[in-house]
Amino acid sequence: MFKNFRLSSYSTAHYIFLMFCGCSLFAQTEFEALIQPKIAININADKAFSQNFSFSLRSFVFQDNWNYSNQHLQVSHFSTLATSPNASLSFGVMYRNLHLFDNTIVNELRTTQQYNYALRKNSVRFGHRVRLEERISVKRIRFRLRYRFATDFPLQGQRLDSGEFYGLANIEAVSSFERNRTGEYEGRLTIGIGKILKHKTKIQLMLHYRRLDVFSSMDNQLFVLIETYFKI
Repeated sequence: MFKNFRLSSYSTAHYIFLMFCGCSLFAQTEFEALIQPKIAININADKAFSQNFSFSLRSFVFQDNWNYSNQHLQVSHFSTLATSPNASLSFGVMYRNLHLFDNTIVNELRTTQQYNYALRKNSVRFGHRVRLEERISVKRIRFRLRYRFATDFPLQGQRLDSGEFYGLANIEAVSSFERNRTGEYEGRLTIGIGKILKHKTKIQLMLHYRRLDVFSSMDNQLFVLIETYFKI
């Protein structure tokens, strides 16, 4: 069963990539560049249950011209239960403050339900993630369905040890739905490099590309993601 699932997912990820890259050949595009540092703390209560707390700041560095401006602050929490050695279920809550930087925009509360399945083949790890999200703001609720295929692998040797680097990449399809509005479909692609530090800490530097609403607009965003993870 899992073998067929993996093959199907590889094909899905391939078609998603072709879909949103192919859309870039048509129409005039709009481009924004952003930077997003993030700090996360992972707490393992036992082998089956863990929690994650994170804080991030998203800022624009380019909108029509080079100009730095903050977009939002974000805090989130995830609780994860391992259902098998390769699979887990998670529930998350996120609060996004946009009003702090633009008083015309309301803040957002988001709830997330997630299923994650990962497997390892030799030194390469593959992962499938499905998320359901409810984005809640004043007088508005949006629903999102997300599928991500990801991989990571050591750049030194056959396994990850302290002080070593690893590569990572993922591709994701996002569908958004809202009452009395047309659905939106988004494609995302991420590549990056990470390093395992001492004391159960790791850092990641990534380029993250988004094609927004691929069927009705040609808006593009490019993020520089700088993430630090601490494990307790």
